[in-house]
Amino acid sequence: MNIESESKRDMGMPVAIGIVAVAVIILGAWYYYQKNASVSETPVRNELENKMIRVRLDPLNGSGQMGTAFLRQKDTMVYVDINVLGAPATSLQPAHIHTGACPNPGEVIYSLNASQKGVSGTLLDTSLEQIIDQLPLAINIHASENDLKTYTACGNILETGVVPEK
Repeated sequence: MNIESESKRDMGMPVAIGIVAVAVIILGAWYYYQKNASVSETPVRNELENKMIRVRLDPLNGSGQMGTAFLRQKDTMVYVDINVLGAPATSLQPAHIHTGACPNPGEVIYSLNASQKGVSGTLLDTSLEQIIDQLPLAINIHASENDLKTYTACGNILETGVVPEK
């Protein structure tokens, strides 16, 4: 047997093991990065980090109901918090985000949890950036589930309503 060919064959095994080891390390590092990466699927504009949108809700149709809504970025979602004064203590009042502006907004694009005793909280699968990109929008409170045509409070979502989160 030729000593040179035997030497090459003996070196082939360690080289193959080395290549497999490097491939395992690379795949392991890729898997670790993918598992632990915290990249948001819906990135938020830098100017919207630690900010929220404040919306003033004004009374409509003589309801006397007025209040404030806050839209806050929570990871990849938006939390909508509504507080209305003068709301009935006994009935639920549906709330939505509509296209357009008050007092006559357009179609519903986001359903919110109904206001109970003037309080509602909803988590939406969107971002503040996406909401701003869809403006003009309005938050609308309805008289009741049986009377969706009567609006009791409405507020326009405005980019100028962006304020620092406290």
